[in-house]
Amino acid sequence: MTELSMERRRGILMWEASCERLKNALHAAPHMPPATPEQVVEALRLARKALDELELAFAPEDAD
Repeated sequence: MTELSMERRRGILMWEASCERLKNALHAAPHMPPATPEQVVEALRLARKALDELELAFAPEDAD
């Protein structure tokens, strides 16, 4: 597997994990307490960071 392929797989995994965390922060399961505003902000920060990493992983190599 190439380094680029690994970066893309890692980016996708990080994006999916951050989306799951954000979903749980915004819509807690019935048996879970609702997220605090700080937890929602942290989940948003992680999702933003993951999206930035995913964008870099899929950006054309000549886009500098």
